[in-house]
Amino acid sequence: MKWLEKFRDISLVAFLLAIGAIMFLLFLPIFILALPFLRSKDKENELEYQDFLRTQNEGKFLVYTNKTKSKAFVENEILPNLDKEIQVIYIEGKAVHTEVNYRIVNRLLYDQKVVGGFPWVIKIASGKPYYTSINNQLSNAIKENNPCKILAIIND
Repeated sequence: MKWLEKFRDISLVAFLLAIGAIMFLLFLPIFILALPFLRSKDKENELEYQDFLRTQNEGKFLVYTNKTKSKAFVENEILPNLDKEIQVIYIEGKAVHTEVNYRIVNRLLYDQKVVGGFPWVIKIASGKPYYTSINNQLSNAIKENNPCKILAIIND
């Protein structure tokens, strides 16, 4: 009777494999037809991002988070004294608050190569973003209660 149980197990596996193969063959043409549209959207997003980098030449961004101490210091001491040309990106958990297009900011944030924590200063030059962590400088400014040094770094 053990051979009967093995036969049932084998037939069940064969049946599931057959169903899987049929489903794969049914959906394969849909994936093949959708692929050019997906690639075209990726290319469109890439062109939009590259265009943004070109138009923002010499642009600057300050990126900060909702970390309690730094958020209060940034909003009370730094933002009121920030150069008007510097755009602000505020990250609250997974939500990003900014006036810049979300897809572009998302790409700008996740293409980063920053060693160090938030806040960041992002400078765009020659169509490329350059990221700098000012976490240590912000910590020192908070300890000293002196925003002048960090404002000089950001506004530079």
